[in-house]
Amino acid sequence: MFTQRGLPLDNIIGFASDGCNVVMGPHNSLASRLHSELPGIQIFKCICHSMHLCANEACKKPTTTLCGFSKKRLSPEEAVRHSNRENFPSMLPLTQKSRRIVKTENDLQKIDDEWRLLPDVNKFSTLDIGTWRTHEFWENIQTSWMFALDVLCLPYSNADCEKIFSQVNNMKTRMRNKLVTSTVNKTLLARQLIQNQGNCTYEV
Repeated sequence: MFTQRGLPLDNIIGFASDGCNVVMGPHNSLASRLHSELPGIQIFKCICHSMHLCANEACKKPTTTLCGFSKKRLSPEEAVRHSNRENFPSMLPLTQKSRRIVKTENDLQKIDDEWRLLPDVNKFSTLDIGTWRTHEFWENIQTSWMFALDVLCLPYSNADCEKIFSQVNNMKTRMRNKLVTSTVNKTLLARQLIQNQGNCTYEV
């Protein structure tokens, strides 16, 4: 399916879904096939489908999981904070689990060196880091920027897809079961535009 739609398999670094057996089961599931075809891919069961307490417990182990080392730790404020190095002195535990993102030993070491030196970089110490967007900050880091942005875009949840499913179910009811896909798609886009900018007009 990916190749038919022109999506290079090398670009796939992560996948998230609910925990149904056909998707996440150990034998002949989508997840097992992805592991077989794409060694090192990060696969997550959607935390929105898991018990709230289980999700909280999982996030208490930040140094050994990609999920724990997430947006908070990679935010500009946390990245340049000296106190952050007490809990996260090295990037290696994270990068070694992300070999589809960091593929060479040389890059592993470069990313770790940059992480250790970040709090002492003069360029960042004299600026108001709080005003920086996360992607703008990491784009200034020579080797780490692509790694950080890849980790930040990993699909920890498929909640966005579930929201769309709910909107479609509210729209395509028994009374309106003949709505075609293109009409549903345009209605969803119009709804999104109204939410974002107050109207559904846009410049071509």
